[in-house]
Amino acid sequence: IENKYFIKIRMVLQNTNKAKAKSLLNEIGLITGITPSLIDGENDKTIYLKFKYKVDVKSREFKFKDILEQAKQGVINIGATDSGDYVVKYPREDDPFFAEIGGLSRSGKSTLASRMIATALYLADDNGCYDYQDVFIASVKAKDDYFPLKWEEKGMFITDNPVETYKMLLKINDIAQKRAETFRENDCVNIKQYNKKFRNQKMGKILLVMDEYRNTLDSAERMGKVEIDGNEIKNLSLEIEKIYTSINTLHGSRGVNTICITQKFAKSKGGLGMVADSLDSRFLGYAEADVWNTQDKSETISKYLKSKSEQRKGLFLINATAFQQINKEEVEVDKIAGFVETRTHFIDTQEIADNFDRYFDTDKKYGRLIRDNFNN
Repeated sequence: IENKYFIKIRMVLQNTNKAKAKSLLNEIGLITGITPSLIDGENDKTIYLKFKYKVDVKSREFKFKDILEQAKQGVINIGATDSGDYVVKYPREDDPFFAEIGGLSRSGKSTLASRMIATALYLADDNGCYDYQDVFIASVKAKDDYFPLKWEEKGMFITDNPVETYKMLLKINDIAQKRAETFRENDCVNIKQYNKKFRNQKMGKILLVMDEYRNTLDSAERMGKVEIDGNEIKNLSLEIEKIYTSINTLHGSRGVNTICITQKFAKSKGGLGMVADSLDSRFLGYAEADVWNTQDKSETISKYLKSKSEQRKGLFLINATAFQQINKEEVEVDKIAGFVETRTHFIDTQEIADNFDRYFDTDKKYGRLIRDNFNN
C-alpha cells in the first residue's frame, strides 16, 4: 500500500518470528533510510512493515463556514497527522460524550475547545432542529476566554464564581432527574427514544463546560465554609467534584454532555481528582512528565514529549472512545500508547464572535435561580 504519507509492505515470516523481525528494524532503517514500524498481520506468520515518509505536519486555520459544513456532516476535523487529517464523528442522539481537554498554558486548549463547542452547537437533524438547547459554562477565567466570544450575549449561562458553579451543577442535576421522570411517564428509557416518539416536540441536549477546572476547585477551597441557600457547606471544592462526577455518571442518556478543560489533568488529587474516571474522551496536550504518566503508565508519551516543549502549541494526543474516526479508509493513523498525535486546526476568536448566530434561553430560564446575588 502506498500513498504520499507512507509505504506499507506485507511480509510473510519464514523460518523466523515477530520478535526476530522486530530486532531487525533498526538494521532495515540503516539500509533504507527510514526505520519502519512493525504492524501485526492477519495471523502469526504475517506482519506489515510501515515506512513513513518525512511529512511536515501543519495545522491550518478554519473559517466559520468550515464549522458549519462540519456540523452539517456531523463531524469535526480535529487536526493534521502525518497520515492526513483526523476526522471524527460527533456522538449524537443518546450517545453521550464526557470530554477532557488538557495541557499547559499556550498549548491551544481554549482554541480547540471553542471549535469543538461551536461545532456541537450547530449539529441539527434533517428538519433543522438543533441537538443542543441549553449551554452552561463555568470558568474562573470566563471574562478572558468566553466574553470575547460574546456567548453571554447569546443567552448561554456563564459564570466565574465557584458558588454559582456549584448551584449550576445542582440545577443541571435537577433538570436531568426531571427528564428521567418524563421518560418513565412516556415509556421511554433515554432521550433518543423520547425524541423518536415526539418528533415534533424534541427535547434538546444540554452542554456543560467546566473550564479552568482545577483552578475552580482551588478557588472554591480557599473560600472555606460557605452558606448556600441556607445550607452550610464545609468543603465546596469536594461538593463540586461529587456533583460533577455524578452528572457524568448518571445523565448521559438524559442528554447531558460535558467538556472538562484544565491545565492539571493528572488523575490524582490536585488534578482531576474523582472526576477523572468519568471522562471517556481525552484530548491532551503538552504537560509535565508526572502529569502524563498518570494517563500513560508506560511513560512512552512523556518520554516522547520531552523534545516537544518548543512546538507545543496545537500539539494534542487523542484517545477519544466516544469520537470515532470516520475516515479510516483514507487516513491510517498510528498510535502512541493508544493516543493519536495531531496538530489541531484552529479558528480565530473574532471569527466565532462575528458569525455565531444561535441564541439560547439558558440564562433567562435558570440564571436568576443560580446567581449568587449576595456576591454580585
